[in-house]
Amino acid sequence: MTVTSTQGELLRDLLDGSRDGILALDENGVVIYANDAAAKLLERAKLQVIGKPFAVFLPLERRRAFRRALTILDPGASASVGLRNGTDTEDSIAVIRRIEQGSPPRFAVRLAVPADTEHVRAADVEPPSRRAISRELDAFFLRFPRAVVGIDRTLKVVFANPRARNILGRDLIRIGRPFVDGAAEGRLRALAERLTTIAAPVPASLVELRDGRRLRVTGVAASGREPAVMLFDDVTEEVRHEEVTRDFLRNAAHQLRTPLTGIATAVQVLQSGAKDDAEDRDRFLSHIERHTARLSRIARGLLVLARAQSGETVRVEFVELEPLLRELTSEARPAEGVTLAVVCEPGISALSDRDLLHEAIAALIDNAVEHTHEGRIDVAVAEAEGRVTVEVRDTGPGILPEHRDRLFEPFYRPSASGHGFGLGLAIAAQAIEAMHGQLAVEGADPGTRFTIRLPSARVIA
Repeated sequence: MTVTSTQGELLRDLLDGSRDGILALDENGVVIYANDAAAKLLERAKLQVIGKPFAVFLPLERRRAFRRALTILDPGASASVGLRNGTDTEDSIAVIRRIEQGSPPRFAVRLAVPADTEHVRAADVEPPSRRAISRELDAFFLRFPRAVVGIDRTLKVVFANPRARNILGRDLIRIGRPFVDGAAEGRLRALAERLTTIAAPVPASLVELRDGRRLRVTGVAASGREPAVMLFDDVTEEVRHEEVTRDFLRNAAHQLRTPLTGIATAVQVLQSGAKDDAEDRDRFLSHIERHTARLSRIARGLLVLARAQSGETVRVEFVELEPLLRELTSEARPAEGVTLAVVCEPGISALSDRDLLHEAIAALIDNAVEHTHEGRIDVAVAEAEGRVTVEVRDTGPGILPEHRDRLFEPFYRPSASGHGFGLGLAIAAQAIEAMHGQLAVEGADPGTRFTIRLPSARVIA
């Protein structure tokens, strides 16, 4: 917009009438305009201000900061500098702003007391350099609770905090080197390329690394000379927990549906006329009884898991093991030709919750029965140094070492088509943990050996 002579005079009158000191500087910092208030604050006549470098009105220790401000200020940006030295009472500051348009650059300066500008005390304030800003960012992101990587437009790393190096590895994250150079982690590099070429943030994305870890990645796009910023969280355990929970719910529903379908089918057949035939009636009632027992075991197992995972306090008592093991083995139905034997001295007891211990040992015996098609199953009890050990050993096909760490996950399956372990082992693990005992698994030759360890006691007649 062109300013006419009349408009210029009006603007000059308005500026002269302002209570704030206002000056205009050229690209060299020479005063080309000053109003009356500015001259008064500088304690000079207006004619003694105009035409002089503004730096001459500043203390010697502030002039360098002022000259630096003129060279680094972007259009529209501002900086402040004190008008008094460190020994005098500071009653005013100069706020320097670069005019957004125009070449060569022009600057406006406002002189006012700190209270008028709502600035913090401005003595020794120097416009921050990029190096100073970088130091401040480094100090902040070093304490930042997430992994952070800064990437410039050439896809080189300009910043990385220790968390980022721990997650991605020092070989992939090096200052001044390409971000995840090569094809090591292509998905991450693709996200980095997007952040440095498209002016839009990256929404939260889940990235799986080659070693199986899962990262949740978000990012802020590069802007001007500012680098793109990528933030990482290692959510491997969180994702795994979600997958286990999802599998648990799906498989628990499947486990419940099987006996319920069997019961419903048997009732339907009985109502259709089978109840009038004694042989058919007894057969279908036995069928209902078997499925009801299975349904009860599943429900009891789910309750054990819920009780253990809720942190409910377990009340322990003396549980004599020999009668308990005899009861459990008498209910087991091993395959034809498989021997099931118990070795336990009378009187040996464990300090435990009877229901939890019952479910734990029952789950181990059921697992051994299910996977042992020939040979034998041995349940043995030993006592030493105030601990009692219950060992369940079978001669089944055994469990590969890579699967042993996950055996106690509910419904864990070694492969997509492989036979799973249901709820039993998860129930056993949770029950023993709730009683502050230990449950271990190891390979035997042949077969598998599960071992429960609990505090012991001996019942004396």
